[in-house]
Amino acid sequence: MIDFDRLLARAERRRIVEPKALFHGLVRGPEFEYLRDVQVDVLDAWHSRREHRDTVIKMNTGSGKTLVGLLTLQSCLNEGVGPALYVCPTNQLADQVVEQAVGCGIRTVQFGLDNQFPQEFLNREAILVTTFQKLFNGRSIFGVLGGAREPLNLGAVVIDDAHSCLRIAREEVTVRFVRGAGEAYERLSRLFQDVMEAQAVGTAASIRDGDPHAFMAIPYWAWQNVLSDVSRILAELRDARELLFSWNLVQDDLELCWCFITGTEIQITPYLVPIQRIPSFDLARRRFFLSATLIDDSILIREFGVAREAVENALHPNVSGDVGERLIIAPRIMDSSVDDDQVRQLVPRISSEGYNVVVLVPSFTAAKPWERVGAEVANNDTIDVILKRLRGSVGNFVVLVNRYDGIDLPGDACRLLVLDGLPPGGSLYAQYVMTARPQSRQLRSNQAQRIEQGLGRGVRSGGDYCAVLLLGSDLISFLTLVENREFLSPETRLQIEIGQTLAQEIRRGGSDPLLSIHRLIHQCLQQDPGWKKFHREMLSRVSYVASSDLPLKLAEMERKAVQLFRGGQAQGASDSVQKAIDDLPQLDPVDKGWYLQFAAQLLHKVDPGRAQEIQRKAHELNPRLFRPLEGVQYRRLMEKGTQASRAVEWLRGYDNANAVVVAVDEILAKLSFGVEPNEFEQALADLANLLGLQSQRPEKDYGSGPDVLWLLSDGAFFVIEAKNNVSLTRSTVSKDEVGQLANSINWFRQHYPGQSLTAIMVHPCSVCAHDAYPPEDAKVLAPEGLSNLQKRIRGFAAALAAKPPEAWTVQEVGTLLGAHELTPGGLRARLVPLRSQR
Repeated sequence: MIDFDRLLARAERRRIVEPKALFHGLVRGPEFEYLRDVQVDVLDAWHSRREHRDTVIKMNTGSGKTLVGLLTLQSCLNEGVGPALYVCPTNQLADQVVEQAVGCGIRTVQFGLDNQFPQEFLNREAILVTTFQKLFNGRSIFGVLGGAREPLNLGAVVIDDAHSCLRIAREEVTVRFVRGAGEAYERLSRLFQDVMEAQAVGTAASIRDGDPHAFMAIPYWAWQNVLSDVSRILAELRDARELLFSWNLVQDDLELCWCFITGTEIQITPYLVPIQRIPSFDLARRRFFLSATLIDDSILIREFGVAREAVENALHPNVSGDVGERLIIAPRIMDSSVDDDQVRQLVPRISSEGYNVVVLVPSFTAAKPWERVGAEVANNDTIDVILKRLRGSVGNFVVLVNRYDGIDLPGDACRLLVLDGLPPGGSLYAQYVMTARPQSRQLRSNQAQRIEQGLGRGVRSGGDYCAVLLLGSDLISFLTLVENREFLSPETRLQIEIGQTLAQEIRRGGSDPLLSIHRLIHQCLQQDPGWKKFHREMLSRVSYVASSDLPLKLAEMERKAVQLFRGGQAQGASDSVQKAIDDLPQLDPVDKGWYLQFAAQLLHKVDPGRAQEIQRKAHELNPRLFRPLEGVQYRRLMEKGTQASRAVEWLRGYDNANAVVVAVDEILAKLSFGVEPNEFEQALADLANLLGLQSQRPEKDYGSGPDVLWLLSDGAFFVIEAKNNVSLTRSTVSKDEVGQLANSINWFRQHYPGQSLTAIMVHPCSVCAHDAYPPEDAKVLAPEGLSNLQKRIRGFAAALAAKPPEAWTVQEVGTLLGAHELTPGGLRARLVPLRSQR
């Protein structure tokens, strides 16, 4: 017989829209007995303003945001706002969403082998769960603006792990052509040969020679001036593998694209992700963006077009500290004498004790030291098998390369997580931003976000726990810089501070640091009651921090300007940017220059002369930007304060003494023969800052001059040409290399007439070739001299570690600089003459 009461109850449930009541009406498994307080907080807040189109939901990893997303979509379906779509970054996460939906009694569907929309989804009877890549690509089944397929009208869509989906969107609209794989690279690079040489002749030559590290962004005026040729080349290749899924997204956005060229690759990517090309998402009646509790969500406004009000009023739980238990330890902060290799020897012991250990590294090169101590490195062919093994057994020791998001390792799947090295910048666009805005809030926020996501792999619920080790000088330096802490979530920030507090306790005890680390990890993994209580009470002090207003204003400004430009209002777009800059006096010069360049880029189409005037101002503020066609004015280095006072200023950027040692090690690690030239030159500039000197990179910033220029505290200068990447077996300095040094000396005398200089070449030998004549009094910093300099700087750093950074006075630091021969006289004393063979 038919149970009509049951059918009636089901029909009633379909009409329930209040999320808590809806949940209680579902037929649920035992694991979904009740809603957690943090979920109730968010669901109640959303229900009170459910008519808002955009909703940003910020909940900690493991706090149950998947169920919140499912309930909001089911509520929308019950209300009649459908079809409903749940989007994840990866297939694995999509399968997990479906699994949760089954457990809590919410009906979901997925695409089948026929790649057609399930009828239950179209009929608004079930939520479709899929990946973001399925939604957002140039041949999307959901329809592309102007395409043959009619776009599907969506009622409600959840974008889970929104920041990860944004990275996927950027990858989808980035066109890549590899040198030697077809003719596209050669055809496009020929269009820009002259402008590349005008920007930096040395870099242009390296690109021609196929150097994969040589890198250049094409100025917007050169790009727009040959856009018809670029469009023709790309249109001819639109069915090629490189353009198959991106052409329909970028074809109408080419005017505002970036173009980057290396010796091996060309990348083309839009200024903003053209999200409007997928109307199903862009025009959905309700959009939900789920993310972790990061501080800066301005990128959601900039790239996804999320309403600023939604970001400013993001929903989050009222309960603080509802995050998994993490013991975060940076061994080198605990004791600067502990090196990373020693920690790598410790980690396999923890795995052998029956715990799963997962190491996250930025590259396969960074994975090699872990292979040497017995770790298994996952690749694309083995990743699924390894992840399955982690979830089904213990005692595994694996390395995951550049997998900072999209992977869940709950419970025993990961009890010790190791982050070794700073997550990579990724695309050439990210590298350009890093070069042009090295201290940019946007860049540092993105780095913090990647770190945060990596830290979240090992704890996937409020009741989960793991220990975390932080390795790599670059990662530790980033996290210990006081100004970078603001970009981390309050929970992560506090957990790092807990680790530092424990490190201080261990240092006071004077015991072996590696043994102490091992014991501390065991206290966490064996769930020591004292540790649990300490962690819980410390985390109860967490409070949420609102997003800074400045990034939101900038993101809104960029999106508005691009929309005006797309609408044919180039002048208005440029004017809107310039007005916004004028209204934001708190912008630092580097970022102000960046946005002035953006204004010039928008204006070039209608007023190229005025655009060059704006570009000139941008370059004066930030010399790392494009050099205008003419009229670049070099900005001289000027003395500011004393060497010791500037060194103290650098020192106080760090929050503890061991962090200073690690930061110094990060710089010195890049000051070696064989290091990529751009990194070496930047390390020389960074070294000057640490020593309280002033520096520039004139060749990179202005297109001519030495690789690096130092202004010493006695008013004299070091004019430095770095040839650290030549073979160590070289026996002479070539005529061309000597000529470059001579040219740099002439450049210096033109810009600093009458000033004292020491011309220095970083080179493995100090004797010129038979046809080369060294400039008068030229010096060489050879491998032995560089090694000696590093030794003195390490001694200086070790002395600084004797007490906290804030405890040092200017006079004390000045005395240390002298004692370690790091004053002008001491720096000159170890240089050797550049000699002629005659």
